[in-house]
Amino acid sequence: MIRIVTEALLPHPRERVWAVLTDFARYPEWNPLVLEAEGEPAAGARLRLLIARPDGSGRHDRLSARIVELERGARLAWRGSIPLLFTGRHWFALADAPSGTLFRHGEDMSGLFPLIGGARMAARYRPGYDRFNAALAARLAAAAAA
Repeated sequence: MIRIVTEALLPHPRERVWAVLTDFARYPEWNPLVLEAEGEPAAGARLRLLIARPDGSGRHDRLSARIVELERGARLAWRGSIPLLFTGRHWFALADAPSGTLFRHGEDMSGLFPLIGGARMAARYRPGYDRFNAALAARLAAAAAA
């Protein structure tokens, strides 16, 4: 299994960060990693996703995922797969911080692609997760300025 973990300190309250993360319909407006997300932010709900491969290759994958964890304002995770090739558990964790929200974001990956790609795959994919975090920060800043 490969695990990617990123972290960002966002100068916004958790409720505001949560609202942006769970507004799946607006992902195409700002999200460089999850280009489309159709579905409801509810435990057990199915999502239809269009994912930009986080390695910057410009390739995209459509997949179905299920929300496997939802703790309002604190944790969100979905699991999706490309049978045999890849299974990913994409997750977000939010915690109060003195100056806003500590945002942790990552993915736990298994399957043939991660088995073959190993640490190289994690290194190639990590910048995509960092771009997501930067885009989230920019989206929050723009909303706060409006």
